[in-house]
Amino acid sequence: MTGHRNGWMRGAAILACLLGSSALAAAREKAPAASYDGRWELGVFIPFSVYDTDFPVRDLMGEDDEIRNAFGRGIEFAYNFNSRHAVETNNSWIDSDSEDRRGGNHFSVRTRYNLLTYRFTMYCTPRWAPFVMAGAGAFRARAMEEDHVSFGGSVLTLGTGIRLFTSHRSSMFFMVEGARVNLFPNDANNFVYSWGISSHLGRGPGEFRPPSKEPPPQP
Repeated sequence: MTGHRNGWMRGAAILACLLGSSALAAAREKAPAASYDGRWELGVFIPFSVYDTDFPVRDLMGEDDEIRNAFGRGIEFAYNFNSRHAVETNNSWIDSDSEDRRGGNHFSVRTRYNLLTYRFTMYCTPRWAPFVMAGAGAFRARAMEEDHVSFGGSVLTLGTGIRLFTSHRSSMFFMVEGARVNLFPNDANNFVYSWGISSHLGRGPGEFRPPSKEPPPQP
């Protein structure tokens, strides 16, 4: 359990440093270009997963075991069609430690979300961009111990968030997603809170382009 906890703490510290440097960049730099049409995004984030206690992990003895809410790590890749519409894929891995409801038999389980999401930006200022999102994908919970049962299913998500543009090429974001996981015999309702940073690739319309270094043609 200590290894998992130390792992996400190191990740959180790294991301906190990156968020801090992005905030300093935002304070120094003028307002970024308002349009990110046709640009790609590559980002990393730290998810915090809140698991549905009504659908615990089952072990081979028929006991129901609780999964503790936990931090993880994730990566997102997105394309902006225009200033309002974007599609993204985000993938997260969350290692959790837990125990059965009698207080014994500690075990480890790794959950994974693989999602394809549509994102709609409600309005965009030079700095802030609140958005809503909806997506679908796959959920997998892999038990790390032999006497616990791995399981998985399809997942539908609905969420909201806000993005802070820190420069022409970077931003940071916070989002909350509700995840409806299709599991037999009942569905599970999880929530995921995510903090992260994104790098915006390519040139946006109106972004400054340095003058060519080639000499002008001779008459």
